[in-house]
Amino acid sequence: MEQKIYPAMVAVMKAVEAVKKDRTNTQGASFKYRGIDDVMNALHNAFADAGVFITTEVLDRKETERQSKSGGMLFYVTQTIRFNFHATDGSSVSSTVYGTAMDSGDKADNKGMSIGLKYALLQAFLIPTEDMAEPDGQTYEVKQEKPALTPLLLQKVISRIEGGDLTVSQKTLETFCVNSEQKEMILAAKPKSLSLPEIAKAKATGAITPEEAVKLTAGLTQHTEQGKDATPADIVKPVKGKSAKTEGEPLIMQP
Repeated sequence: MEQKIYPAMVAVMKAVEAVKKDRTNTQGASFKYRGIDDVMNALHNAFADAGVFITTEVLDRKETERQSKSGGMLFYVTQTIRFNFHATDGSSVSSTVYGTAMDSGDKADNKGMSIGLKYALLQAFLIPTEDMAEPDGQTYEVKQEKPALTPLLLQKVISRIEGGDLTVSQKTLETFCVNSEQKEMILAAKPKSLSLPEIAKAKATGAITPEEAVKLTAGLTQHTEQGKDATPADIVKPVKGKSAKTEGEPLIMQP
């Protein structure tokens, strides 16, 4: 005996016409869309005439919390939903889709189910629209996420800075995703010793400012004359009488 659901689904497909995108989203980027009410209105009589009805099963549900731009809480819900199309003889076919939605209250599940049903119906019955964009005609560039800076890599970066590589700090900040504490540690790291060529190279590459280069060079010259190895700790000293550097106050060279 032939199951009625198959000819009934075909009958619905023959009866339905194009559903235009007459609604406009005014939140964020403005775009045209078809609401679930538009799709239901287009299909209701065709379903009734063909003797088809739908039941719904939520197979899986995941919820995460996200913060909105205004600082409020948004509930982000993704559901795996199966829509079953039944005929009067008990035969049925099903369509499984994802329904994803956000809401600041308790409506995220309802929104997700509505979106899931809309696309299940559009795809099951190939409902056309006059202005549907061709997916292959659209290209999106996705921003590449920076890898996280691990504690081991952070220690290696600081060691290289202390060894005189003043270019590694900027490269690290550009290449890796660093938190505020890691950034502060990188920027606070100083080389333990620099030669005149290294100072010149650091200035040329922008690793140190011209003012910093002058201080390092002057200090290096002074300590070279005294027969000592120059270090930034010796070159730049606080003014006598100040036991510690005040927050936000630059160190002043000891005359």
